[in-house]
Amino acid sequence: MAQTQTPVPGWYPDPDNAGAIRYWNGTAWTEKRRPRPGWTQAEGAAGAAGPTPPAPGGYLRTHKPGERPKALWVVLAILAAAAAVIFLLSFKYITPHNPGPRTITDASFISSANQTCKQLLTPLKNAVRPAVGDSNASVADKTEAAATGLDHLVAALAQLRVQPADQAQVNNWLAAWRTFVATGHQAAAAFRTGDPAKFETLLVLGQKQRFPVVDFAQANGIGSCAF
Repeated sequence: MAQTQTPVPGWYPDPDNAGAIRYWNGTAWTEKRRPRPGWTQAEGAAGAAGPTPPAPGGYLRTHKPGERPKALWVVLAILAAAAAVIFLLSFKYITPHNPGPRTITDASFISSANQTCKQLLTPLKNAVRPAVGDSNASVADKTEAAATGLDHLVAALAQLRVQPADQAQVNNWLAAWRTFVATGHQAAAAFRTGDPAKFETLLVLGQKQRFPVVDFAQANGIGSCAF
């Protein structure tokens, strides 16, 4: 016999739009919506698309008390994997961007930085990326590994000699690197929770933090350090 009970916070089929999922905060629907993945329709035909959306006066539970529906876990895993790929592991510009003018002239540093990034960044570019079906723990592990790899890269770049006239610009670049990588470590921890509310903000923040790192590299002839 079905039980009526308020659902836990999470992503559920949108009662106002069959083609979307919507975030339920535990009390009411929020305005957070996402396109509903096509596979949920097939699962729905098999009776595994998740619970009936909340309605005035109650909620129809189709899973055990304290247990999130299977389809919801799948949605969360896919969101986490997609976020990890876009945020830290894709190493590819999402949209065209103007890197701005060249600001340093130290040819020796530029050459050394390119060599360092070829050695340390290339393996990260070729690493296995999070994929649909990966567990939240797997997505977190891959993201943490990438962030740790970038830690080593930034430490190596910081050891390179640079002429005094360009030191301040390079220091600012390395500071931008460290900020981006720190967010990567935070994202890895957030992915482990499986809660989009915890990693969505970090995803947006990381995308913004990435631009100054890559822009500087592209503008100053350090293309091997662009990702």
